[in-house]
Amino acid sequence: MVPIIYCTITGADDSVDQDRLVDISLKYPFVEWGILMSKNNVGIPRYPSLEWVDGFIERCSDMCNTSCHVCGSLIDEMMNDSGVFPEWGRMQLNIGKSIDEDKLLRFIEESDIPIITQHNQHTARISCIAPSMHHHLLFDESRGTGVPFSTVNAPIAGRFCGYAGGITPDTLETTLVAITNVTGTKPFWIDIESGVRTNDVFDIDKVVKALEIVDGARRKIIPS
Repeated sequence: MVPIIYCTITGADDSVDQDRLVDISLKYPFVEWGILMSKNNVGIPRYPSLEWVDGFIERCSDMCNTSCHVCGSLIDEMMNDSGVFPEWGRMQLNIGKSIDEDKLLRFIEESDIPIITQHNQHTARISCIAPSMHHHLLFDESRGTGVPFSTVNAPIAGRFCGYAGGITPDTLETTLVAITNVTGTKPFWIDIESGVRTNDVFDIDKVVKALEIVDGARRKIIPS
């Protein structure tokens, strides 16, 4: 079996029926809903309104795997908070510029939930020194732009690692083979965003197709 723990589906927004997300979670309990949050992109495609997020937390947080994907200046605000976010299962910081490493490290250490950072030039040192029980690591060459990754990074020792970048239902089986050829039996997760949208609209049919493929991969070995 392919040791994929989560299939994160990112980008649900105000166009999405939250009851549908719950129904999908009940059928595919390994799905994690990644909710993008930004101060400057509220209520536009991929970035739900605060009202939608509040409803999502109330409706879904006890029944679904969830992760809050924090972008832009909101990252600094989150890191100035207490580091306790019981309404979310995980939190991802989409760091696209230089950051106070000591502050980020303290935030990870003090958090009651796992903190995900993307492995890039701004976070490379954190990838190796943050306490592993609080820190998850995402390899995403595209940095959220949906460009397919050219190589599969070997997982960093002691880290729960994920992979993102240009994954679609049509490329998913091949992608899982490529990842497991590198990771072997080590558990991992994947994150799909652009690949489950049609004309930049969240596409439930594509979501379900992707999850069906992951479900099959979790039950059997995919031939390479």
